[in-house]
Amino acid sequence: MTEKEYKKKILQVIAPLLKQKDITLTELAQKAQGATPIDLYKIVGERASYTKNARKYSGQSFSYPEPNPVDFDWRFTEETSKKIANKINRVSSSIGCFGTPSIFGHLIGKSDIKLFDINPFLQDDFPLFKDNIRLIDLDNEILDGYCFDTIIMDPPWYLDSYSNWFIQAINNLKQGGKIFTTIIPPLVRSNAIPEWEKLIFKFDGILINENVELDVEYETPFFEHETFDSLGLGYVGNWRKTQLISYKLVSKPRLNISKKQNGNWKRFRFGNKIVSLNITSDDSKIRVKSPYLDGSYTLKSVSNRDEIRKSVNFITSRNKCLIINGTEKVEIFLQRLSLNHDFNKSIDSSYTHEEIESLKIIHSIIGL
Repeated sequence: MTEKEYKKKILQVIAPLLKQKDITLTELAQKAQGATPIDLYKIVGERASYTKNARKYSGQSFSYPEPNPVDFDWRFTEETSKKIANKINRVSSSIGCFGTPSIFGHLIGKSDIKLFDINPFLQDDFPLFKDNIRLIDLDNEILDGYCFDTIIMDPPWYLDSYSNWFIQAINNLKQGGKIFTTIIPPLVRSNAIPEWEKLIFKFDGILINENVELDVEYETPFFEHETFDSLGLGYVGNWRKTQLISYKLVSKPRLNISKKQNGNWKRFRFGNKIVSLNITSDDSKIRVKSPYLDGSYTLKSVSNRDEIRKSVNFITSRNKCLIINGTEKVEIFLQRLSLNHDFNKSIDSSYTHEEIESLKIIHSIIGL
């Protein structure tokens, strides 16, 4: 549908809610079939009340490293994680978790289970179960050699990622096994419905849709709260919802993924904060700048379709961003800083005065 038709459809869905007194932006978003609070506010404006600066977000209630927007990392709420884990544990003897660390955390020790995730720091949080965690980019690296009864997956909400993750699941699932997956909500963007229809058609005759298993809710990550706050929306709670559905594997052809060009992102950990840097072969001097004309360092959109989001090569789990030159030299600095957390110990005489000033900006943005 066109953008005009998309906005009209959103209004049709939320129109009954707008008649309620003091409806909040969060409540609208929870019922808006995936339309974001930012899109909703652009459409309804002041017709929806919202809780502005009622409280600040303080981070996840669990110890995992903070989600980073580079990894499209939205995690299930604790209640949703428990529901999914209980459902899967009842029907499965061997389980593959694709991008679902919160489910893995509830099932570890109870089942034959393995987690496949792009986050290199999850092993730090499950030190007794490192052998059950495999670091892998499911969009670009081939997964092979497994034969699970069940796979639970939560891909990034983009058609190409869903296609790749389904293929990886089919190739590592036994005949007759089950795939539990979240679905792309119909109003998350204007073309979401035809995208999902195209995806299901691709696997017709291979997978059979069995059931809508659960309504699921995501915890709004720190980086998204920062964006909402920067746009003046204040505190927005857990608004992101979709459904978990199950498919049965009835045919097992050998399929190949279509690799995506996601860049050469490296991740660095500072406590629970995660910093991501897209490293390119670049021997130029270190220079940093904001991607915005107003000098802001906070990403104003977490969507991968956003042009400015595509242009940055440094993003933190607090949604701070930069465009950086000299990424190979910055990588060395960040490696040192992640080990000692001391700025002066992380630089040396090879850096010029101007480069050190740029590194000070990076250090400040990380928030050490």
